[in-house]
Amino acid sequence: MYISIYDDTMNKFDLAIFERLKTQEGKVTVRAWRQRCIIRILAESPDPADRTRIGLAKNMAQINNLRWQTVYPGIFNDIDNIMKPLDLVRESGRLPTKRGPKAVQEQGSPYYELTKKGIMVALSVREVTMRESLVRQILADDDVVNKESMSLLVGTPLLFGYMMERYVEAWCEQKIDLLPLDLKKLSRLKDETLLICNDLLKNFTKLEYAQRKNIRKLLDNIVYRE
Repeated sequence: MYISIYDDTMNKFDLAIFERLKTQEGKVTVRAWRQRCIIRILAESPDPADRTRIGLAKNMAQINNLRWQTVYPGIFNDIDNIMKPLDLVRESGRLPTKRGPKAVQEQGSPYYELTKKGIMVALSVREVTMRESLVRQILADDDVVNKESMSLLVGTPLLFGYMMERYVEAWCEQKIDLLPLDLKKLSRLKDETLLICNDLLKNFTKLEYAQRKNIRKLLDNIVYRE
């Protein structure tokens, strides 16, 4: 599933953060991994040097024991042809540089930050760990996240993460708008997992203590744990 854009010559560019390998169930493609890494680093790193294109490339190369020059072209394409046109990232400033062409040295190397839309996408990436901070950034700006959503994030972070995945997937499929954040839009998807969670929550509170204890014990025993 993608959200796609086209340039002036009708070349197609995809945001592919949920793209999966057909040959290995559950594994994301290299393109999806790279785009998710860009979003995670921009969401979590306060250091502008990490948020330049070269900084992003070096971070990713270190993770997979690659040369940063190998990763760089993909990052350049992801930022300039996909994420910037989709208004997910924007230039945040420039760092002075002593290498490269004279024009680059004079202008400096750009570093990037997530926009409000980019923060929304970051909330759907499982590798991102600073979700409370990201939600508060949106709250501080527009108050687009209601108290119920924050309670959900704090109380059941795994469920919140799943809901944000489905939310951004639905946006990629052009079923909903990304902003403003309104989790009630998920009702259009008739998602079975969310229906099951809602059924459990509504009925769990009606049970006697012993029954609730038994259900919790059963779920603890069958849920996969690493």
